[in-house]
Amino acid sequence: MAGNAEAIENVMANGDSAGRGLPAGMVLGAWGGRSAIPGRWLSGLAAAQEINRRLASIPSGGNA
Repeated sequence: MAGNAEAIENVMANGDSAGRGLPAGMVLGAWGGRSAIPGRWLSGLAAAQEINRRLASIPSGGNA
């Protein structure tokens, strides 16, 4: 995915990474759907299983 390295670098930078990570994930998800968010971004989260369950419940392929 174009820009993936830049997005990771921004999120991993020093400072308030949560303040950058949240919008980065939101933009990637809105732009490319669930598959645009790298699995490794979710796998290390304490709530990864719950996040995946909720993501799976969102209908895909529709025109919003």
